[in-house]
Amino acid sequence: MNRFVHLNCHSNFSLLYGGSSVEELIDHCAELEMDALSLTDRDGLYNSVPFFEKATAAGIKPIIGCDLGVRGAPPGSDPGGAPHDLTPAGRVVLLARNDEGYSNLCRAVTERRLGEVPLPLERLEALSGGLVALCGEAALLDEDEANRDPAADRRRRRRALPG
Repeated sequence: MNRFVHLNCHSNFSLLYGGSSVEELIDHCAELEMDALSLTDRDGLYNSVPFFEKATAAGIKPIIGCDLGVRGAPPGSDPGGAPHDLTPAGRVVLLARNDEGYSNLCRAVTERRLGEVPLPLERLEALSGGLVALCGEAALLDEDEANRDPAADRRRRRRALPG
């Protein structure tokens, strides 16, 4: 089996970001003899159940995830302030490690869909149990240098969002 695993793969349910159906993704993984595949549609878990069923039937380990829009506190703001004090920061890929992670992933997506858009990073930290977070945007980890120790805050967020 191929030890390489795609950890940020979008299906055709992520408009403009993914073009392949779950069936096509699973078939291609089977052709490449891949052990596992992660499905991380943008801001939703639209295709998770069919993906799980088809991947399991094909002998491929399904990793359920989501590419979620989040935001953090801008420099100079009070992190405990009002939601409008938050500015867009970027995207985080969340992967469920276990049942707790899947439950927290569902909660995060629901809160993002029904509540504030994008989801405040502090709320995501509270839902981090059982999740792995992948992020390529350093701005999500940066805070106001005048009021905080940036290195300590980055360490705190890395502990809260393991990965």
